[in-house]
Amino acid sequence: MTIWKFIIPGPGRQIIEMPALAQVLSTALQDENLCIWALVDPGVPREKRIFYVEPTGSDLSFSTDPKQEPLHNHPSEATFVGSVFRNLIVFHVFDGGVK
Repeated sequence: MTIWKFIIPGPGRQIIEMPALAQVLSTALQDENLCIWALVDPGVPREKRIFYVEPTGSDLSFSTDPKQEPLHNHPSEATFVGSVFRNLIVFHVFDGGVK
């Protein structure tokens, strides 16, 4: 087991590929990048995980663009990971689980 960093490309619904059963530990800004750190087993197959990044005051229905594939996990099942301060905006990161 080891700890890996994953960069989340932006706000909204994001798909991040990581080793199966990765345990998300924390979230923070590093060099202006929104990152999550997870405890992983590098030897296991990869899976796609859904993450939601939403600013304070946004609608937490985690709606998606109709042109994108539909959500596989209901937002109420998403696990709060942490909050990140970027200038005057606070973003909240949720782990929506396996896609």
